[in-house]
Amino acid sequence: MVTLGTAIQSHRMLVAALQGDLQRSVRSVAAGVNSDALPAAMNEVLAPYLTLGSEEGATFFEEQRRIQGGVGTFMADTITTPETERVDRIVAWALSEHGGDVVQLGRVLQGAASRLLTERVNDTMIGNMEADVKTRWRYQRVPRVDCCAFCGMLASRGAVYTSAGSAGSVVGAGVPVTPDGEKRKRGGQGKGIKPRGSRRLGEDYHDNCYCAVTAVKDGEPLDVSENEVLRGLGNWEQMYNLAAADAGEGLKPIFNERETPEGRVRRWGWVDKDGNEIRRGGEDMTKRIINGMRREQYALIRDGEM
Repeated sequence: MVTLGTAIQSHRMLVAALQGDLQRSVRSVAAGVNSDALPAAMNEVLAPYLTLGSEEGATFFEEQRRIQGGVGTFMADTITTPETERVDRIVAWALSEHGGDVVQLGRVLQGAASRLLTERVNDTMIGNMEADVKTRWRYQRVPRVDCCAFCGMLASRGAVYTSAGSAGSVVGAGVPVTPDGEKRKRGGQGKGIKPRGSRRLGEDYHDNCYCAVTAVKDGEPLDVSENEVLRGLGNWEQMYNLAAADAGEGLKPIFNERETPEGRVRRWGWVDKDGNEIRRGGEDMTKRIINGMRREQYALIRDGEM
């Protein structure tokens, strides 16, 4: 009998094989294609891997649904939306930063490609969860061993992330592709589920991120510690606090005043050593904290505490 744990392990192995093959392909393209042709070449290389990744995500969702006893029948859909514009922007940035260093250029493009594939697999999972409105699903991260502190923190929260579905309707990126009980060929019109349609809690990934997403029935969280031994499981909150403290280190407060109909308003934030403004409590500071948590085992190993 196939258990949820073995299904996850099989899924991880299949996606890892795709990731490995994709990395080799991207490295070859980065080393052998001139800069003018690189955007088109990267899109051509990535397209079939994104298709295969979404197929695997859909198959994995159906298997999880069967193992956990989802309500009724459901045919998972795939994402067919191209990522042409996004890939073009990634390649343009990589060339502007590392165009003269083929090795570094390849590494940057490999990292970005791995992220795109991870997103496509997991967006397929989450999109089908949202479309499967007759079963109450939650999802959780299943990271690999030695993941970064940021991914470990998200995974350690368990099955706390909910889909956008509610009481027979779907709000957000996922929409029901067929009435319950009816099937259509996977990949059809590509109008069912979409990539990155909304910023769902816990859905952020980074370059070279290999976190998987697994669907679990509401109230039945998966014990990820049985599948992936996470180092320092009890230290994620401490890592977050250290990262937050480091994120603010070296910043100087600034105050901006402006006139409004209600009077003079003072807005404050920070600037770094180069004079760049960092928004207080906003996306800029959040990114600084996340980047701190993604450092290799971060501060606990740095200070010899792990």
